[in-house]
Amino acid sequence: MPIKFTALLLGLIGVLSGGRTLFVSLSADGMQHSFHANGNPKEVAAFLNFERHGPCKRWYPDGALRSEGKYENGRRVGEWSLWSADGRLDAARSGFYIAGKNSGAQRESLSKR
Repeated sequence: MPIKFTALLLGLIGVLSGGRTLFVSLSADGMQHSFHANGNPKEVAAFLNFERHGPCKRWYPDGALRSEGKYENGRRVGEWSLWSADGRLDAARSGFYIAGKNSGAQRESLSKR
């Protein structure tokens, strides 16, 4: 049976404990997915020219959401929600970002976790 390829991937392949395969993309553009050693998602982020540019989500090794927001040219912009490892919203770091800096403006309810 012939093999059908749907994408050309450039990156590094490694084998994690337990036989899981890890692919680290070296592509400059597109969605990048990375995983913790236990196989749980670590980060899903959009990249443009090797910089985060677009939506980004990060998780703790136990699968709990760590942060959610958007980047432009490698800097945080717009609404960002960040949580501590125990599941509490980190109000000091969450809020509205402009050019990578927290402007101090925050939403009243951040319950996406």
